[in-house]
Amino acid sequence: MPDKLSGNAQGFALKIFGIDGKKLSPGEEDSTNVDFNLINNPVFFCNSAEHYVFISKLFLKLNDFYEKGALGKLEFATLWVTENKKAFPNFEALKELGALKTFKKIPSINSFLYEYYSMGAVRHGDYIAKVRVIPTEQTKNAITEKDIDLDSAEWPYRKGIIKEIAQKDLTFELQIQLCKDLKEMPVNDLTKEWSQELSPFRTVAKITIPKQKVPEDGNFEIMENLSFTPFRTIEENSPIGNLQRSRQSAYVTSSTSRHELNHKKRKEPKNLEEAFSPEFYQL
Repeated sequence: MPDKLSGNAQGFALKIFGIDGKKLSPGEEDSTNVDFNLINNPVFFCNSAEHYVFISKLFLKLNDFYEKGALGKLEFATLWVTENKKAFPNFEALKELGALKTFKKIPSINSFLYEYYSMGAVRHGDYIAKVRVIPTEQTKNAITEKDIDLDSAEWPYRKGIIKEIAQKDLTFELQIQLCKDLKEMPVNDLTKEWSQELSPFRTVAKITIPKQKVPEDGNFEIMENLSFTPFRTIEENSPIGNLQRSRQSAYVTSSTSRHELNHKKRKEPKNLEEAFSPEFYQL
């Protein structure tokens, strides 16, 4: 789907090679990789697997609703808060709808300028934390085209990424926000943003994306061979919370189905050479 129809929500996937320890992803316990799956919004629009089921069905018809204009949006909101006509409107559903509206506030800017969040909580050793990746001030200042015109091309975000990364190295900070108060910083309420005044994000690592030439398709075929899951990690950094845990098998099912449809082997590379080798994924 072209960028214009997809909205401004974007992900940041990070794969780290050579990490020892048993992994949580089913069937990949011996993998030496750790993944991070982040998105450019601090909150999620759902708090339970049950709600996610009917919400997913609504999203399949999202364009149909919005093509009807104001009445279509009202119909979408009504179905949302009534759980697809199966319940009376309740506070939890209204709260989730409010969280969804925050995605519409995401500006149209270069993908390298966004802040990317785990949204859900993870273990950080003996602590509870959320994860964020942000561009450094150097990167913010170096981006030449900061705003993105969604009408300028079919894939303007991709175009902006390819242009900027061809000109310079780009640096980011990987940050951790520790939970200091479970009441004010709940684990199972993903619609609530954790207060940065109560617990600021702390930088724990630096990320550098080196200057490189990327083909016009953004290496789409190569990326289709890869899979990312927050459960490809060790127990000490495991995702926690009710909805987070319910996603564990969903990631595997989604990835397996995609690779089968593409007639590719679902296989984790051990290094960049394997990751970018089409032959590595041949059946």
